[in-house]
Amino acid sequence: MKTFLRDKQSIVLSRSYALKLFGKIPQLGSLVKIHDDIEYKVTAIMEDMPDNTHFQKADAIIDFPSLADLWHSSSVLTTYNNNSFGLYVLAKQGSNLQTKLPAILEEFKKVNWMFETGAKKTLEAEIITDAYFSKAWGVGIQTNSKQRVQVLLAIVLLILMLAIVNYINLTTTLPFLRQDFVAKKLLYANYWVVKNGLLSCNILVSRSCCVGWLWV
Repeated sequence: MKTFLRDKQSIVLSRSYALKLFGKIPQLGSLVKIHDDIEYKVTAIMEDMPDNTHFQKADAIIDFPSLADLWHSSSVLTTYNNNSFGLYVLAKQGSNLQTKLPAILEEFKKVNWMFETGAKKTLEAEIITDAYFSKAWGVGIQTNSKQRVQVLLAIVLLILMLAIVNYINLTTTLPFLRQDFVAKKLLYANYWVVKNGLLSCNILVSRSCCVGWLWV
C-alpha cells in the first residue's frame, strides 16, 4: 500500500467495484473520473473488504493529499481543525505510546479548536486489535459489542452440549429399542403362524364335512 498510493490522485479499487466500472479487471494505469472533473489512476485492485473488519466497506481507497482537490479545500492539508478523520499511528517496536499522550495532548490544545475550547479534554490511544470492540465512535469505522459476541457464543455452546447429551442418550437406548423391536416382531410372527394354522384346520374340517355330506 505504501507504493500504491504514493503518487497524488492514485486510487485502489475493490474487485467488485472494478468489475462494475469496467466490466472486467482493468489494467493498472487506467483512469477513473470522480465528480466528473478529477481523474484518478488505478494503481492496484484489492479484494472486497469482509464484514468483520474495523473499517466500513469501501469501494475504493485514494491518497490523502488528493482530498484537497476532491473537496476543493486546501485547508484540509494545512490546518488541524478538521476532526473527520481517524488517526492511526504505527509505533516503533518497544515504544510506549501511552506515556507520550500527555505531551501530544498539550500540542493538540494549541492547534485544534476542540481542545482549545475545552470541548475535548482527553486523548486516548487504542491498540488496533482492540478497536473492533471499541466503544468509541468514528467516521468510516464500525464496531461490535464484545458482550453480544460472548452471549451468542454461550448460546452456541449450550446448543452443542444439548446435542451431545441427546446423542449419548440415543446411542445408549438404541440397543434396548432394537431388542424390544425384535421381540415384538417375533411375537407378531408367532401370532400369525398360530392364526394361519387355525384357519387351515377350519378349512380342512369344513371340506371334510362337505365331502361326507356328499357321500351320504
